[in-house]
Amino acid sequence: MSKTKKIWLGVIALIALMIFVTGVYWVFTFRVVVAPTGSMANTIIPGDRVLCQRIGEVKRGDIVLFKLPSDPKVHYLKRVIGLPGDSLQVKGEKVFISGQELPEERAYIKLEGHRSDAEMPVVKADPKPLGATYRVYLDVDRANGNDQFNVTEGMKYGVGDPMTIPPNSYFVMGDSRNNSLDSRYWGTVPRENIVGKAMMIVASPDPQRQSKLYQTLK
Repeated sequence: MSKTKKIWLGVIALIALMIFVTGVYWVFTFRVVVAPTGSMANTIIPGDRVLCQRIGEVKRGDIVLFKLPSDPKVHYLKRVIGLPGDSLQVKGEKVFISGQELPEERAYIKLEGHRSDAEMPVVKADPKPLGATYRVYLDVDRANGNDQFNVTEGMKYGVGDPMTIPPNSYFVMGDSRNNSLDSRYWGTVPRENIVGKAMMIVASPDPQRQSKLYQTLK
């Protein structure tokens, strides 16, 4: 074999190795999931394909992919609201951490009468509070505008008295606050159940959301 052929074979082998390593890295570091429910609308709507990345540290405000504690075969996407050791309470449309209101931007939508796989128009929005990094969506027909909390049947955690989040566990909620089965119903998520963090939407069934593709999720 000539020296030139040996060089070309070496180059081809190196390229093949790089492709293999890159493929393995993507398989074990990233995954694309389809949002199964409307609990995160309008941030993520049903049918959106979401790129998720493995993460080490879990921070408040992260949108995480996790295994449902009661059924690990089921994967959900929710936002991290409470961290280990936090004293958390949900009152009305507000969340309190250790007695201090968590800054969240609130927008109001009509849940009834809209396709589940389309973004719902915002009827009105409150001024964005200082420190808010994401937006939550509330049903305008159920908004009460005060701190009184009408506990929905099945809600058990953090909705009456404050609850202390256990070590290595997280309190998660959907951005569509009136349309989400989350930690208020079934409790906290253990750290080992968290698979990764939602990074961006890469495809959507709603053509009106094309401008939101490949944008970092907040």
